[in-house]
Amino acid sequence: MYAVPPEKIVEMISPVGPTAKTNNSSKAASAIFTSERTLTPPLTPMDFVYSFVEGDEEDIDYGVDMTECAIQKFLKKQYAEKLVPYMCALDNALSIRFNRGLVRTKTFVESNVCDFRYKRDRETKMALPKGLKT
Repeated sequence: MYAVPPEKIVEMISPVGPTAKTNNSSKAASAIFTSERTLTPPLTPMDFVYSFVEGDEEDIDYGVDMTECAIQKFLKKQYAEKLVPYMCALDNALSIRFNRGLVRTKTFVESNVCDFRYKRDRETKMALPKGLKT
């Protein structure tokens, strides 16, 4: 049994809708993420740091360019960095489950940014760790 249903958690951390698109003022997103777009420094060294990408309503609803990942930082501190790709793979499952249409072309493995592009009702497309299937 969950204290907070998984759907609610995703809803809380996913900046969607007109408010998030215009000023990224979602209380839940603000509590979890620190946006470079507003030039706000991370609240703690362990925070996510990202730039919010405005949607064009044709190709994407919205996007996020993550430059620092709190999950990666935490797992590294716990000497469990090998789990990072599997945690990232959860983005795939959540996108499919909640019809977010995530496309991710870059991750921290090959780049200094992890890009997320969302378009509702689009097929989710992202690379998964070897041996992991959807």
